[in-house]
Amino acid sequence: MKMIGSDYVLEAHNIFHTTEVDGGGCFNGGGSSALVLKGVNLTVHSGEVMAILGSKGSGKRALLDVIARRADGMTRGQVLLNGSPLTRGLFQQRCGYVTQSCTFIPGLTRERVLHKRS
Repeated sequence: MKMIGSDYVLEAHNIFHTTEVDGGGCFNGGGSSALVLKGVNLTVHSGEVMAILGSKGSGKRALLDVIARRADGMTRGQVLLNGSPLTRGLFQQRCGYVTQSCTFIPGLTRERVLHKRS
């Protein structure tokens, strides 16, 4: 097992993500699936700032959810942290992800807030 130091490299290779889409009607036979991410690749080194830009519905949040292992639906591809597969547990130990609608609870440590959100 590799030890992860203070220098991090986050990589995503050939990420495809499909999510369920609500059919929208009571006579519909259920939802269908939609391809949200198609062949996404990225590399981010510690100390860098990366912006994920796109129009509404382009998959920005889906990409962050895939990296954070919070995504619902089917995902293909690899997400690595320092060359090791980024599991949900490793993400929770080494990373953080704060959503736009996140509410912080006074008195809780960062670890307890992140643990409660997962």
